[in-house]
Amino acid sequence: MTTVKALFGEYINCDANPDFAFADITGFTAITGKNAAELTVRPYKTIEDSRVRAFEGELSRATGVAVKIVCDNSRKGFSAENLPLVISVLKERFAVANGYFNDAECKMSDGELQILLKKGGKDILEASAVDTEIEKIIRDVFGANLKAVFIQNEFNAELALDTMQKQAEELVARQTGVVKPTGEKPKHIVKDGIPLYLETQKAIYGNIV
Repeated sequence: MTTVKALFGEYINCDANPDFAFADITGFTAITGKNAAELTVRPYKTIEDSRVRAFEGELSRATGVAVKIVCDNSRKGFSAENLPLVISVLKERFAVANGYFNDAECKMSDGELQILLKKGGKDILEASAVDTEIEKIIRDVFGANLKAVFIQNEFNAELALDTMQKQAEELVARQTGVVKPTGEKPKHIVKDGIPLYLETQKAIYGNIV
């Protein structure tokens, strides 16, 4: 489904009208012979009629077409399913946000939007006030007041090092065709108190050494 921003972004400043910008266009009717059109949109929050009329005027002046806007207010509020939209808006404003929200999950609890960062970056995002910007986007687009809270998996240095080592060994093995032996100890027997490893045994004068 097309949004107002996707269709009219080149004509108007959508950042100044975020509640309209991300509303879905559910209907568009051109009125032939009158250079006019009726646009039906479905925003994420109820928009006051005075703002609808003001946006109509702005859109009409920008496009040269007399636009009438009809709002479908059947969809209201913010839910966890809307996080991808919030992040897409955020990435347009904050380059630092790229990457950190990959595979992120969220849940809502007691007025908080808790965002689990699986790629880390909690300190960087908080230092850049990204949490405050998320709250603003949700307030502007969805009309909801939520506190954004970042949560990240605790970093396990030992586990991360082990993982990187295994990845490096696998890469070398693919490039060279040489597979590094596993940590399993080679099999051996003890003869006269001396361990003899079977992998390196040789026959000398008929005797196995």
